[in-house]
Amino acid sequence: MYILFAMLSAVFSSLTAVFSKLSLKRIKSHTAVFIRTCIILIFLWVIVIVTGALDYFTSITPNNVIFLVLSGLCTGFSWICYYKALSLGEVVRVSAVDKSSVTLTVIIGISFLGESITAFKIIGVIFILIGTYCMLNKNSNTLHKNKISWLPFAILSAIFAALTSIFAKVGLQGLNSDLATAIRTGVVFVMAGAVAFVIDFLIPMVKSSHISSPQNNHTTTNLQTSNYNDISRYSKSLTQTNAPCLQTSETTSAISIGKRRSAIKEAIFLILSALATTFAWLMYYRALSLGDVSVVAPIDKLSIALTIILSWLFLKEKLNKKSVFGIIFLTVGSVIVIF
Repeated sequence: MYILFAMLSAVFSSLTAVFSKLSLKRIKSHTAVFIRTCIILIFLWVIVIVTGALDYFTSITPNNVIFLVLSGLCTGFSWICYYKALSLGEVVRVSAVDKSSVTLTVIIGISFLGESITAFKIIGVIFILIGTYCMLNKNSNTLHKNKISWLPFAILSAIFAALTSIFAKVGLQGLNSDLATAIRTGVVFVMAGAVAFVIDFLIPMVKSSHISSPQNNHTTTNLQTSNYNDISRYSKSLTQTNAPCLQTSETTSAISIGKRRSAIKEAIFLILSALATTFAWLMYYRALSLGDVSVVAPIDKLSIALTIILSWLFLKEKLNKKSVFGIIFLTVGSVIVIF
């Protein structure tokens, strides 16, 4: 049964990646993480209350709390890194590196949780590493600094994702998986809110106050004078004919309507991304509570194949031969690890 839950998790995870990419065109990545987490938290606690999982609250132990908090913190760091990478790079390559966390998950699961080691797991891990390397598509162009600025964030996302699964596996012992998912999501919510406040609000506010400081008044005055002169010249040119005014007004109105429609679409995709993540987490942690992390994690990472297909269909991201080989190795490797 846990294999079915893991497969469902993979499906919802792939939808999460695509919906998230579509919602990051105008919304800052850290703010998007916070909003998504807020929506997920609400849905999860509604599910906990409706299904009666809240009745298991009294069975929580200190060990559950410690490891669920650690899992939530790692999830927060993983999300922050993942969505930063996603805002800088293509879904296909960012997801490929992020999903390679299964390698570290399998190694830690065998080393510290006493899970069995088999030849299939070793071969599967090797295939996954080869597939990840192919998906990076290294060449003279992509090695340019601007082309791989997403890579460090994707690697950090993979590391924290692996730790998330390990800590969650320990924290889930003897606890309802839905309730545990809701608790750790609360930790992610607090962390995401703090990061969004500091990076997307506090730091810009400090920079803004610095620009308007007294030592910058002279420069500001000059800029205002220059802007005034530019506006005056522009106004004079507009008085020569009424047609340009009407055209400019119509153009501005069209742009404004386009921006509003774009904002609505991004909000919808953000909500869809949150819903997909909610169900992905519920399925994944249910599977994790029933099976070995070294088996559940590889099945969940099969989402990369569906993510790539969806990215090709809806995001028009191109695939070359090297990327196709990467897909094959990643998929085959994830399947082999199961046995």
